[in-house]
Amino acid sequence: MKKYIWLIAILLLLIVAGFILKLTYNFVIQSRVNIEKALALLTEEFTPVKMKLSSSDGQIKFQLKFYDQQNNNIAAYNDSITGNRLFVDFYIVKIEGKNLFFPYLVYSDIVPPSMGKKIYESYEKNFDGILFPGIYSSDNMDDNFMNFILQVWKAIKSGNIDFFSTQYHGNAVHLLNDIDRIDPNSVYSFICHTEKGGIEIVQQ
Repeated sequence: MKKYIWLIAILLLLIVAGFILKLTYNFVIQSRVNIEKALALLTEEFTPVKMKLSSSDGQIKFQLKFYDQQNNNIAAYNDSITGNRLFVDFYIVKIEGKNLFFPYLVYSDIVPPSMGKKIYESYEKNFDGILFPGIYSSDNMDDNFMNFILQVWKAIKSGNIDFFSTQYHGNAVHLLNDIDRIDPNSVYSFICHTEKGGIEIVQQ
């Protein structure tokens, strides 16, 4: 009987400790960042990534180019993956009615997400020793905005995003059923809508 009481007590302590950790984490974030001012700097829509791709013998070759908030090309990623259907996975984090988008993973109908190509480090930039997601960089960003995005970025990379926001999810954007129909000369832009939270693919 005493053993079960101790187990229950330990479990309660762990629950309380987790709750305190979350409160502490949120307090630290709130104290360091003015979230309202940071969100005000977000654009209504932006295009963090554009893609070109081709297919041959069951292999999909793809080229990704990443862009900042002012549509400047900041990084590129070239690779290939086995399959006939391609998926680009985004982390979408909703905070106070605004959505943040982070291209995260590429996988296919053959290669599962657990074995997919992680692409998020490709657009990570070093700003004075701080690793920052370059897709959110711009000339008008201030220290407050940078700290805000940085905290979300760290939470995603560490797997602790649920401490920062309970409204987040992955969104796999499906790029055509038949990959052979894709024009290798076309560019596919992934347009992200900050207010609506949606992603649309526009062929150019």
